[in-house]
Amino acid sequence: MERNLLIWSNERGMWWKASRYGYTTLTHEAGRFSQAEADQILAAANVAAEPGRPNEVACIAPWRTWAAEEFQHAATLHFVSQTGV
Repeated sequence: MERNLLIWSNERGMWWKASRYGYTTLTHEAGRFSQAEADQILAAANVAAEPGRPNEVACIAPWRTWAAEEFQHAATLHFVSQTGV
């Protein structure tokens, strides 16, 4: 399941954090959601929104953020394989 979507809260002017808990102004701290998760979040968040004025919207995460996360994941796997931690 690819998690490459961010959720922007128009109500709060911030990104949703991971696990659907909290908000942040920084994209690198924002949660990453799959299309199915984003659809579920947006359906619930926008049920009472005015037409054309959604409370929450999904955006594709910046590719540089993806690259940084992939590098960090690879570095962690290498560290674990080398140290057994």
